[in-house]
Amino acid sequence: MAQGPTIALLMRPRLLGLLNVWRRADLPRRLTFSVFGGMTLAFWVGVLAVCVYFLRMFNGVELFGPLLLRKALSMLLLSFSGLLFFSNIVTALSSYFLSDDMQLVQSLPVSPRRVFYYRALDTMLNSSWMMLIFGLPVLLAYGIVHQGGVLYYAVALGGLVAYLVPSAALGIVVACLLVRGFSARRIREVMALVSGLFLVVVLLLLRSLEPERLVDPEAFGTLAEFIAVVRTPDSAWLPSTWLSEACMWALGNPIDNAPLTLGLLFVGGPALLVAARWLVAPLWFDAWTNAQEAPRKVASRSRLVAGIIDGITRPLPIVWRTLLRKDIRLFLREPGQWTQAMLLLGLVVIYLYSVDSLPLDSLPLKTGVLTNAIAFLNVGVAGSVLAAIAVRFSFTAVSQEGRAFWVLHASPIGARRYLWSKFGMAFVPSIVLGETLVLSTNAMLGVDPLYGWIAGGTIAALSVGVTGLAVGLGALYPNFKADSAARMASGPGAILFMVTALSFVAGCVVLLAVPIGVLLARQYQGLPPGPGLITALVAVVLIVLAANVAAAIVPVHRGARKLWGDLGNVGD
Repeated sequence: MAQGPTIALLMRPRLLGLLNVWRRADLPRRLTFSVFGGMTLAFWVGVLAVCVYFLRMFNGVELFGPLLLRKALSMLLLSFSGLLFFSNIVTALSSYFLSDDMQLVQSLPVSPRRVFYYRALDTMLNSSWMMLIFGLPVLLAYGIVHQGGVLYYAVALGGLVAYLVPSAALGIVVACLLVRGFSARRIREVMALVSGLFLVVVLLLLRSLEPERLVDPEAFGTLAEFIAVVRTPDSAWLPSTWLSEACMWALGNPIDNAPLTLGLLFVGGPALLVAARWLVAPLWFDAWTNAQEAPRKVASRSRLVAGIIDGITRPLPIVWRTLLRKDIRLFLREPGQWTQAMLLLGLVVIYLYSVDSLPLDSLPLKTGVLTNAIAFLNVGVAGSVLAAIAVRFSFTAVSQEGRAFWVLHASPIGARRYLWSKFGMAFVPSIVLGETLVLSTNAMLGVDPLYGWIAGGTIAALSVGVTGLAVGLGALYPNFKADSAARMASGPGAILFMVTALSFVAGCVVLLAVPIGVLLARQYQGLPPGPGLITALVAVVLIVLAANVAAAIVPVHRGARKLWGDLGNVGD
């Protein structure tokens, strides 16, 4: 102990906090944790099974299958890299500069070096848990399909951890430079700049890859040109390339400069983190000091903005009007909230552009049937997007009240009315985004009106269900002590919501897929839909609608009882 606490001791309070949640829980709550833990495991196994199914299907295509899978892994990891980079910047801003416990950590007899690595580990865990949940099944599926041995799994699992380090190191450096250069008083401009840079980087990466060319045989002059493009890895200096090439090497595929690739993967990441500490060390204290200054909240205090907010909410009842005005002003005071909303708009543009670039005319299928099928599958993609957005904005809506929650708790406002106001605040942008994704895609593809109405109605229902589920579970598992929305959206409750929401979206899509699949098959054969099929389709649509209404009402009511506890005033 002469050298001070280790990183393990610094991480111990968080681990003990998670253990205390279980130790202090009563039997019903432990049963709830166990059931939802089992659901999480089942969801993860389901993702693994889906990945194995599709990999085996593509791998069965002679000559082209293995090449396409190799390129697909590299492209998937490259897209994850962009998301990880931005996520680490946002998380590092909170972990290193805006966290409430940094003053306590500063007063401990801990060397700055250990504080840096402790916060780096904290940043990487908070920003990368989604990658571990959704990226790990992909790597395991590659090993199962290609019958990888112990070497592959060791390289894949160790490489996945090493793959996360460079994004965290770069994110920490960028966050420190931004805070040091702009100060906390201009944090809005900082976050807007970060969002803009991220959008530019992701857009350039995606368009430079031109993934639509891989399914368009006419885009290549010869077969040799196609094979050369698919076999050529992405930039040799990207961590995604290091991990994908290392996995291919562990599966027995020859790669160029295997020792260099493995060295960059397992040594380059830690070396980059050390270099980040050297860069940050002389800047960090001044940047942290600047970050303690109170930011100016010009937009939330502007008379023009206040007049617009008051005008929009004036028709509502007085209680909802007051709560919505408060939430809108809090939203404007948090740059991380509305700048990430700008980011989401950019991602929507990228997604729509990618859909518009699909070479559907070159595929050997009837274009009308194919576009209708894509329009239906797009509902599942849009529903997953809504779930990912809800965990960041809707699920954290209650927790963001923070230590001021007691004011609402002591007010003459019922818990249900309070949560339904949160639902209304989150539902409007959710349905606007969902309908924008679905209707724009339908217009680009030129789908039949029937499928367009089904897609639009389904995403509207999913907006209700996912938003209600997020608000309700956020009330069941609030975290009023978290110092940032990123921490609120990375806890056990958030993981539970993501698993439940994605499973719910998948269940609705699968349920609708039965009559829609039969309808598409009859359209492909040139047969009209019979009255029995139309009746079945209407029945399934009504079931999905009822399920989404129940998914919104039940969690909100249960969350109201849990949030207000035994103090009454729940049903107002």
